[in-house]
Amino acid sequence: MGYELLTKGQVYYWWTCEAVLEYKRDNDKIISAQQLLQKKDYLIIFQTKELIESFAFITPFFFQLSQYALKIIITDATYNTNSIKYELYGIMGVIDGTAFPISYLLVSAGKNRPITKILIGWFAALKERSMNNVKTFLTDKDMAQINAAISIWPNVHIQLYLWHIKQAVEQHLSSKKQIIQTRYNAQEVYNQCSIINSY
Repeated sequence: MGYELLTKGQVYYWWTCEAVLEYKRDNDKIISAQQLLQKKDYLIIFQTKELIESFAFITPFFFQLSQYALKIIITDATYNTNSIKYELYGIMGVIDGTAFPISYLLVSAGKNRPITKILIGWFAALKERSMNNVKTFLTDKDMAQINAAISIWPNVHIQLYLWHIKQAVEQHLSSKKQIIQTRYNAQEVYNQCSIINSY
């Protein structure tokens, strides 16, 4: 047949060519991504171009789940997942213990960015589209995410992911550093971060 003579490099090359034909809409990668999203009926709900470039969109799940008045959302970010090195933030809406992807935000990377302001803009765009009943916000202890959530949903209850807590404990316990004995003072913790209960 001849295909058994193909190398891994050749397969990768042709796969890349096909992916470009399928997904590339413009030479500018941001414009290309936005055009592809719009073609697939994903609605762009928020965008910034000053100081830092970012844009957010909602998935078809958003419209399907909005009737449930989402009360629990999960947010997280990942880095270095795309060729332009944009950070990718995601929000999952939780219905009956199952999480569904409802919105994503792409933000250009860099230092001294107004990330809290961008997250506030994204969350506000979601609130304007009926996500105004959020009661619980799960995060990985990212203060920008926490501050933005409190700004948009003032009475929201902030919770940390169990997975991140376990990971932090495992890293701490497996560390070769000398263990320092400290006493936990709830009031002192509350003074540093008022979203943590002092009891």
